[in-house]
Amino acid sequence: MFIGQYEHSLDEKSRLFIPAKFRHGQQEFIVTRGLESCLFLFTKESWQQIAEKLNALPLTKHEARSFIRLFASGAQDCEVDDQGRILVPKILKEYAVIGKKVTVIGVMNRIEIWDTQKWHRFYKNTKPKYEHIAEKLTDLGI
Repeated sequence: MFIGQYEHSLDEKSRLFIPAKFRHGQQEFIVTRGLESCLFLFTKESWQQIAEKLNALPLTKHEARSFIRLFASGAQDCEVDDQGRILVPKILKEYAVIGKKVTVIGVMNRIEIWDTQKWHRFYKNTKPKYEHIAEKLTDLGI
């Protein structure tokens, strides 16, 4: 499980340090387009679980096809190098409009990679709604 928040910088080759706490001995991840202009980073195991759920969606639903196309077409394997870094692919860096400063957050079954300014903006805008959102989640049985 991934939890916590860390700030790092992309190096000149678009490599990003993944905190040791998040690596847990993982040498490979899948990175893809996330939502709200961030990137999602999954372990191979988590990716497989999501892929199975997505494969079960009906091909006759336009929204399902569109989401799967964008989600899967952006997905790439990424290996952790000896210094604990991954290469952020150019197409995904452009999608998330990631600059030099990056915030890496743990979100239970995945890691999210945010441009730091975007993360701060999201946090600032969402923090006042935190309790209201929590109340809404009780409708989902949480």
